Amino acid sequence: MSGRTGEHCGRLRRPGHTTAGGSVFAQLIGAAQTDPELAAQFGHHYFGPRRREVFALLERAKQRRQLRADADIGILVDLIWGACYIRLLLPHLTDQLTADFAREVVREVLSRALVDSPARDDPE
Repeated sequence: MSGRTGEHCGRLRRPGHTTAGGSVFAQLIGAAQTDPELAAQFGHHYFGPRRREVFALLERAKQRRQLRADADIGILVDLIWGACYIRLLLPHLTDQLTADFAREVVREVLSRALVDSPARDDPE
């Protein structure tokens, strides 16, 4: 499961995501903050399909009881993608997005959601 999820994060590194391409990508993401049409296109053609794929993969794992029943799939997806995007958008502050990093993020995030991991504490 984690290998397939890591592949999705690794797709961020493909065409257009080289150092120069990453700069253009970051500029487009910035522009999308004030351009509703660009934001909608990114959501429809880029972010939406990738997020849905990972969400579906994790949901299937939950249905197979590989993930804890209390695992919040939306939060898991956000943790995985957020870590990858921060590397993609701000490499000068963090580091480059690499396949190794993507795999490590998936491993860390899922290690807390797997069936044999301890249940999360409820602070309420």
